[in-house]
Amino acid sequence: MSIFASGIGSTATAYRDGKILVVPSGTSLPSICVKCGEPSGKSLIKTFRWHSPWLYLLILPGLLFYVIAALVVQKKARIDVPFCGSHRSWRTRMNMAGAVLLIGSLPTSFLLASLEVNGGVTALIAVAIAFFGLIVLAIVGSSFSPVYIDETCAKFKGAGEKFLSLLPRGAASPMVASKQ
Repeated sequence: MSIFASGIGSTATAYRDGKILVVPSGTSLPSICVKCGEPSGKSLIKTFRWHSPWLYLLILPGLLFYVIAALVVQKKARIDVPFCGSHRSWRTRMNMAGAVLLIGSLPTSFLLASLEVNGGVTALIAVAIAFFGLIVLAIVGSSFSPVYIDETCAKFKGAGEKFLSLLPRGAASPMVASKQ
């Protein structure tokens, strides 16, 4: 299942449900940064994936069970997410920092080993660097993320209050209201 946010032929508009941004299928977001409400430049075209949180229980019997089930039942939404230059730059910098930390943990371990640092200390430092890289990437990934996706709409957390205040509350059109 995919939602393509082209907006062509759509009478529905994005709206807010409390602090949740609701994007009906086929709807485009306004050209305003979703984080701060300032005019945006270029939008980030992103495919979001979501599955029911209950699926995480499959990690208990084995990670492989969870991964296979998540790949099979996930819902997808492709959304053009507007960010201002400042928030786009923050995302880029944080993604680069997380990737450098994650990837850099391997050469760090080789460097420490060549300097004849204790193997346990080397492993601990390399794992810590990789862990911090994963944390940075998780923070960036969760700053604007889906809480629900189906065939009719996608719902997101992390939109700024200034952006949300520009949107109507509740169902924005009869077409959307009849599908929920």
